[in-house]
Amino acid sequence: SRIRNSVLARTVYNPLSIDTFHTNYWMLDEIPGNWTPWCCSNLITAALILEPDARKLTRIIQVYLKGVSRFIWHYTDDGYCMEGPSYYGVAAGNLYHLSRILERAVPGSMEKLYQTPKIRAIFEFIAGITVHDRMVSFGDACGDLALYRDSAMLKSCAFRIQSAKLQKLASGVLQCRPNIGNGSLLASSLTALFDIPE
Repeated sequence: SRIRNSVLARTVYNPLSIDTFHTNYWMLDEIPGNWTPWCCSNLITAALILEPDARKLTRIIQVYLKGVSRFIWHYTDDGYCMEGPSYYGVAAGNLYHLSRILERAVPGSMEKLYQTPKIRAIFEFIAGITVHDRMVSFGDACGDLALYRDSAMLKSCAFRIQSAKLQKLASGVLQCRPNIGNGSLLASSLTALFDIPE
């Protein structure tokens, strides 16, 4: 109980506090970047695991989804990631991760989302700028697809939205995102274990 309450206070509720809210620019910026779906997906996941009060949990999810909705709203209809392709995995990737978490919490709840043209374009963006094993480089990126490709996430997303483009991009040997400094490798490995039966 002590651990649960401490983690909830330090993570889930801290960004919502009147004392800290102004410092959380990923929730407040007019045009949100990759930190918005990244932080919100992590905080919603923590809340789903740790918050026993259903009313508080609902409120938490509603608050954090406002930031995610604004993040989506600022994307263009073609799914263009203005931060550059290196941010695909933490922008579109974390948006997908969040949708999978919500799908697990409420089965069937994301089917309509997955069929939305703009959401599909956001998820398929990386495939549209990839030629063989190279990416069109702009923003904060180099052209080496291998540096950013998380084929576990791509395979899972391709299956969920029935995308031949993503399936082709994720084909071959399963690769987990090479960034091991922030838990991404663990997240990719768990995605591979639970979302890709083969």
